[in-house]
Amino acid sequence: MTPRDLLVVAKAIGPLFEGLRQTLAGVERRLAAVETRAAVPGPPGPPGPMGPDGLGFDDMTADWVGQRTLRFTWARGDRVKTHEVSLTGFPDVDPDDLAWRADKTYHRGDIVQLHGAWIARGTSVGMRPGSGADAAASWKLFLKAGKDGRDGKPGPKGEDARR
Repeated sequence: MTPRDLLVVAKAIGPLFEGLRQTLAGVERRLAAVETRAAVPGPPGPPGPMGPDGLGFDDMTADWVGQRTLRFTWARGDRVKTHEVSLTGFPDVDPDDLAWRADKTYHRGDIVQLHGAWIARGTSVGMRPGSGADAAASWKLFLKAGKDGRDGKPGPKGEDARR
């Protein structure tokens, strides 16, 4: 092939290369536009395998932890789930232990007896009911002690208990 033949071939395929370059430039622009768009999810896949059955009421026990906490336990085989519920918003009324004590922690709703009956407005430790402004924020008097009655009539002399 002579140089003249090469020149003829180059002139013939030059426009082809130019057309190819323009086509590739257009493809490049469209590709850039596609890459900037948000992904469109495809159709959903098949469902996955079934998980183990959940724990239910048949698997549950409940027991007290102290006076104010109820512990729920769900157990089946080696699967165990526990949840504790603190019942501090409910009155703690023990008829044998209503006298206020400075060393006891009282929670909202607790009832104590001290020159009347008091109910706790919140958590309180060592705050004596009726002892001032700070105590008023912690305690609410809901049953005032009555006045002492008159002495009764003298009765017959009793036996001496020291015998």
